[in-house]
Amino acid sequence: MSAHFTTHVVVAASIGRVGLERVARVAVADDQCILVGLERDAEYLRAQGCEATIDRVAGVRMPRVYLRYSVGRRIRGSQVLAWDRSALALAPGAALVDILDVAPMHATLASAAEREQFRREIGVRAHELLIGLLCTTPSRMDAFHAVSIVHFVRTLGIPARLLVHPDTDRLAHAREFFERLDDGAVLVESSIIEEPWRCSAILDAAMLDEDGTSAAGNALPALWTMAQGVQTLVHESIAVPECWRACAMRFGNDRPHAARVLRRAIEERDCRVAIERSKECSGKI
Repeated sequence: MSAHFTTHVVVAASIGRVGLERVARVAVADDQCILVGLERDAEYLRAQGCEATIDRVAGVRMPRVYLRYSVGRRIRGSQVLAWDRSALALAPGAALVDILDVAPMHATLASAAEREQFRREIGVRAHELLIGLLCTTPSRMDAFHAVSIVHFVRTLGIPARLLVHPDTDRLAHAREFFERLDDGAVLVESSIIEEPWRCSAILDAAMLDEDGTSAAGNALPALWTMAQGVQTLVHESIAVPECWRACAMRFGNDRPHAARVLRRAIEERDCRVAIERSKECSGKI
């Protein structure tokens, strides 16, 4: 490792899979990554192509003062980048990375056949519309508000379903509540929603609600879906970079209003699909 290297301080539980993917793309071979997290988080970084040396600190139940000391002694003699405010608290004086300044770099595109096959595998029928509940850290999410919005849309006769991560907080409560309303089919569960660069191709629309990672939320998951042309609703509490604001559809805590925004997103998506199919048909004549 060179004398002038960069250290990336990363708190996995705070930035989630979308943040770890960013780290993997930015950190280079001569860098080191101080990862506060689990071994599976380190494995995920490697799987995403991270070339930096990964030095994992198991922060579970470790007192903050010792955790801060453990991180501090590892970053001496390097330029330090903190990947969010949780990391900055462990490495005071580090430069805070604004990952919203970095647009998505790649996505896994799927053919129409691959899209339909995967949707079938997670239990989505051809006529159903799949709305993805984007997240940074699933365990800090509360799915109830988003499920309620999709339920409103379903009462209008629109066959929409919500794709949620299995680890989403209060998911069991939401499932039981809507089963009592005879609408248990509103939910689809798959961990792929944690990786929007992979799942954008199977979504008809997406939603990003307050995810608990910070007071203002983190817009990064929505940047992926918007970059792939997916109609994306972003909660009004979440700051969106200026260059992306025209793409985001805003909603708040008023569920009927949010349902109208989602319905408009679905209508705009249907209109776009109709135009694309018309062009395909015209090309075959």
